[in-house]
Amino acid sequence: MRSRFWPFVVCAAIVVAVLAAVGAQGQMRYARRGPGGMGMGMGRAGGMPGLVNNPLTADQVKKIADIRANTQAQVMSVRADSKLSAAERNARIAEIRQRGHEQVMSVLTADQRKEFESWWSTRGRMGMRTHGMRRVGGMGGGPGRMAGMMPGLVNNPLTAEQQKKIADIRANTQAQVMSVRADSKLSAAERNARIAEIRQRGHEQVMNVLTADQRKEFESWWSSRGVCPGVR
Repeated sequence: MRSRFWPFVVCAAIVVAVLAAVGAQGQMRYARRGPGGMGMGMGRAGGMPGLVNNPLTADQVKKIADIRANTQAQVMSVRADSKLSAAERNARIAEIRQRGHEQVMSVLTADQRKEFESWWSTRGRMGMRTHGMRRVGGMGGGPGRMAGMMPGLVNNPLTAEQQKKIADIRANTQAQVMSVRADSKLSAAERNARIAEIRQRGHEQVMNVLTADQRKEFESWWSSRGVCPGVR
């Protein structure tokens, strides 16, 4: 019984990891636009690279995650607006990202801003390349990429409302994970168990946002990848 059940456990864990990776890739693509939009996890500084001596608090991590989720949702909404010309679309996206950058910077303390700006001026741009901060298909709007925020959804793409809900779920999940990682009272085993539970809950919440057709298309895409042979 145990050997028959094990592939399902492994498959569920892999699905959660892939969805988390898709979200992370989308954040990294956004990160390339400027220092204020850096993706989570670089340098393990709690959401902002370079903050070694002045790390973010759990409250700051949550605020920045919310700002990024809102910024991402606005960008996706503009990209989906077929009435805009390419120039208008690019201008609006640049404005949204600049506003998001300013909001992120306003969350930092004076010492954090000073440390981040020092890091950025000396190694920020090089650091992005070192950490693999290159263009990825995670947040592209066209078929063949990641269909907005979920891989495989070509025929049943996410609506703007779904994108916002999923972005919010991922921001909240990321904030919870960062909070657990910052809890020095937990053992490594306890920390890993809590993070796995948080990510599983986040995965289930994301799946609940999808329609039946979207779930079916995603599951079909997933099974075609051959990651979990024999699991239907």
